[in-house]
Amino acid sequence: MTTLLQLNSSIFSSGGHSSQLANEFVATWRANNPDAQIKVRDLANDPLPHLDAQRVSAFFTPPDARTPGQQVYVDESDALINESSSRKSSSSVCPCTTLAFPRR
Repeated sequence: MTTLLQLNSSIFSSGGHSSQLANEFVATWRANNPDAQIKVRDLANDPLPHLDAQRVSAFFTPPDARTPGQQVYVDESDALINESSSRKSSSSVCPCTTLAFPRR
């Protein structure tokens, strides 16, 4: 089954112009792919964690030596990788916050 992963990043969530544009694209895409699944990830409301030393250390720690906290980091990462790799298409929309050079 085809899956579209829609990544929204507007701080205005569904009210942002970029989210509205993405939704229009996805509606058209869905009309052409009626049997497809659509997964929406709102990065403003549900941000991804930043990579820090603790997370990276967890990735390099052998599975049998990981603490429970390190395993949580690895499980979160694996879920995101699976979400991304299981899709057949993606729609990533990045808001454009300024369209002009600042005036003096």
